[in-house]
Amino acid sequence: YYFDALGASGGTILARLLDPFGRSVWQTQFNNNVETQVLPSSGTYTLLIEGYIFNTPSPASYSFNLQKVTDTTAALAVGATTTGAISQAGQKNSFTFSLAQASRLVFDSLSNDSQLSWTLTGPRGVEVNNRSLTSSDFANFSPNPTLDLIAGAYTLTVDASGDHTG
Repeated sequence: YYFDALGASGGTILARLLDPFGRSVWQTQFNNNVETQVLPSSGTYTLLIEGYIFNTPSPASYSFNLQKVTDTTAALAVGATTTGAISQAGQKNSFTFSLAQASRLVFDSLSNDSQLSWTLTGPRGVEVNNRSLTSSDFANFSPNPTLDLIAGAYTLTVDASGDHTG
């Protein structure tokens, strides 16, 4: 699920999610979104919206959206152009591929959307972490634009910041 804090006015507002056992799963100040996460237990969760004790003189107002998110996974062919879209806030698109032998690869985002980023994980763990698409082309990938990858299975995940889609 993805918590999208759409706005608040008139004071400080906090949001907190409690699991079916009354334990805090997360808390945030309003105007901060909570990234998509799998809830740890089945059952009924409680979302608390709390005004700060020093809010005066009148009640604060707020709006939010809590939505179920469907992530996507597809195969990626190394060397081929791959396209996709983040169609809902909080969604992630994952692309999987395998290398039969160690390879030197270059990532070209073909996009200038600064609110989209990518992460590459593989047998050694995280190879690239949350790199903006605008910082991923040859000229902006510093110090070396090549990725020296070992043989194995990889997942490239594209994510958007906040409630951005694209």
